[in-house]
Amino acid sequence: MNLPTQPSMPRLPRLWSVLAGLKDSVRGKRFAMDSLLALDWDDDHVVIGWLSEPVVQCEAEDRHVRPIEICIQAIPDGLMVDGQWQDASHWLACLERWVAATEIDHPKLIMALPAKDLSHHWLERQSSLDIDRTDVLMGLVDEAMSQQVLGEHGRVSLDDQVFDVLSEADVWPPTAVSPGETESPEHKPRWCLVGVAEAKVASLEALFAGSHWSLARLDSRPRALLAAWYPHLSGEGPACLLDDHLSTTQWMVTGRQGLLEMGQLSHQRLSIAERVDHLIGCLGSTQASHSFDTIWLTHPKGSELSEVATRVADALNLSVVFIPSLTDHPPSASLQLAVQGLLMGQTVRGLRHAV
Repeated sequence: MNLPTQPSMPRLPRLWSVLAGLKDSVRGKRFAMDSLLALDWDDDHVVIGWLSEPVVQCEAEDRHVRPIEICIQAIPDGLMVDGQWQDASHWLACLERWVAATEIDHPKLIMALPAKDLSHHWLERQSSLDIDRTDVLMGLVDEAMSQQVLGEHGRVSLDDQVFDVLSEADVWPPTAVSPGETESPEHKPRWCLVGVAEAKVASLEALFAGSHWSLARLDSRPRALLAAWYPHLSGEGPACLLDDHLSTTQWMVTGRQGLLEMGQLSHQRLSIAERVDHLIGCLGSTQASHSFDTIWLTHPKGSELSEVATRVADALNLSVVFIPSLTDHPPSASLQLAVQGLLMGQTVRGLRHAV
């Protein structure tokens, strides 16, 4: 995503500029990788990651991940609440110190917007949709607005910047169709608009405007997690990824066609038992539709998510698998995975419509 430079732009022109940035990213998606730093944080820790070797152009079939360096820092008590800094100058000073310790010259930052700040809306359209064209993108936005009640939780609203447009397969390499095999006629390709409140983007712009480095790219945390998850999977069967971040549990279901479903649950005021009950209801209906038999977790054994997922899996007769962490620091395992996915998204997958 090319961040807008006019903070006072009215909504419609600003939206057009953001969508046009998607086209720009297609032409200029190659970054100076040796200067990129990926960031993700919660209320307790920040994880900074970077690639430790020069970039080598990867073939589409090459899924090997280049070595990633990870730096984990503890956030001072009270500085971060629900992912939002309470003192911008203090937070920026911490970031300046931690980034300087990486010894990366003239760093450019890439970040993942958390699921709790994102909205999304699925649309059924033909598979050949050319979303590099601004008029096509605006048509998707108009269609989404006409289909929904504005302000409904989880849906893109007029207060959101539409900063990403995904197809089912755009964040997930689909399995090739065998010779003589055709797509199921029951399957209708879907596209997803992903939005975030303009105030959220503006706060990030304002924060980094006073730093010594630039905010080169905003991505979405779901996309980053999917990128890091993919190399661990084998086979074509559907599977479910479960993540906890900033009191929000998110699930994503993938299969042969790519990303099939995603949803989220705020559990800030819920007990463990209440979270389990809610997830059994949400994942039970999704499991009935897509027949996945495994839940993959971004958090390690012994975590709160592990306890919740185990109870849900027992109720739905599912298996639980833990994604390996990059380091032996369990509290930041999900953050590490997101940072890994952010960096993989710049090299391995070669995104066509990256945010």
